Amino acid sequence: MNMTAMKAIVLLLLCSILSSVIAQDVVCRDGTECQNGSTCIPLENGVKAFVSFNVHRRYRCDCSKTIGVQFYAGYECEYPADETCLYGEGVDTRISFCTNGGCLEVSMPEKGEIPTHKGCECNDGYEGEYCEYITGDAPQPASKLGLILGLIVTFTALSTLSGCIVIRNIRQKKAKMVEAVVGTQDE
Repeated sequence: MNMTAMKAIVLLLLCSILSSVIAQDVVCRDGTECQNGSTCIPLENGVKAFVSFNVHRRYRCDCSKTIGVQFYAGYECEYPADETCLYGEGVDTRISFCTNGGCLEVSMPEKGEIPTHKGCECNDGYEGEYCEYITGDAPQPASKLGLILGLIVTFTALSTLSGCIVIRNIRQKKAKMVEAVVGTQDE
């Protein structure tokens, strides 16, 4: 590891200690608690996230806006980086990180290639690009099958309701016609 990289890591550690002292938590409208100075952002349309079987998330936290230079990940930016991954060298050095696991690959990019996050090897019980989610808690895009089934159920319910209204109206008209016929026979 070169001297510049070591200085960067020491600076990251010092800043993270200072930032943890001054960070304020923010609570989103759904109760999600954004930690370490992060801010609330709504989950994208079509994304479902579960805290438990009874609680659905509508917000997550923007971990790119935490206080200081410590890296955080997770819905609430609750997981600090366990390992910092350096990619490239010199002015092309990029810093990435992993929480609840370690760097999958620390590589030197080919000349002209932009260094990128290569992923993390997650500890048992965690998943995600940065191992930021408890297994099973990662956001899942709504499936097309679920959307189609939802539309079919809605259409069926509306058709049934419409049919019931039509049948009721027909019965009411028949009842009025019978009353009219019976009323004319009584006279």
